[in-house]
Amino acid sequence: MPLAHLDLAALRRWVITARADLAAYADALNDLNVFPVPDGDTGSNLLMTMSDAVDELDRRAPETIVIATAAMAAATLTAARGNSGVILSQLSRGVSEVVEAAGGQQIGGHQLALALTRAAQLAHDGVSAPVPGTILTVAEAAGSAATDADSVTADLVGVVDAAVKGAGDALLRTRIDNPVLCRAGVVDAGGAGYLLVLEALQRVIHGDGGLATTGENSRTGCGSARTAQVRWICRLTAVITHRLTARHTR
Repeated sequence: MPLAHLDLAALRRWVITARADLAAYADALNDLNVFPVPDGDTGSNLLMTMSDAVDELDRRAPETIVIATAAMAAATLTAARGNSGVILSQLSRGVSEVVEAAGGQQIGGHQLALALTRAAQLAHDGVSAPVPGTILTVAEAAGSAATDADSVTADLVGVVDAAVKGAGDALLRTRIDNPVLCRAGVVDAGGAGYLLVLEALQRVIHGDGGLATTGENSRTGCGSARTAQVRWICRLTAVITHRLTARHTR
């Protein structure tokens, strides 16, 4: 059954699920990594950053969601590796700030929209020269779509579904909006990782378990054809990038 609110237990399921997904896709995200430089570490950076959030929750065993989100924000900021890791830490910080301001034990649709919007703002403000068609664009699209959905309904499911769709659409556009990615014919690696984290949250809210599927024809669960398509494109472009790199190094 879908969740009406994100409580402490659901928050923990989210970070554990996100870590599992990032672990499964780390190599693919590394292969996608051509911007700003092709150093092939985006997937690894995101995974290490998220892993520290899980480890911190295990270590501290917080009894409230306010303490838990604050611990996650501190852990991811300290552990953040690379630009993508730093921006992921801003997602944790955005959630923490909203939860603390609300002073409650649960996160509803309105709070989630505020958190995603705040995360995008923090990420954007932390970059000296933001570039279109990157993880920043994906984060901003997620926040904007969540806010639009929240203006219609404060339903948690509706807000997270809108955020994932907005992020997925923005991710596909990175192949066009960013000249470097356009030339390489791939989507932004950091943006793909950010989408995976949001999709993990979506599955938790919908009550679905397991890893994100990679099948081209996947139609099961809350992920829907749209997000399955995004994941398939990520995998396909990763393979293309790997082959092109191997060809040029012969």
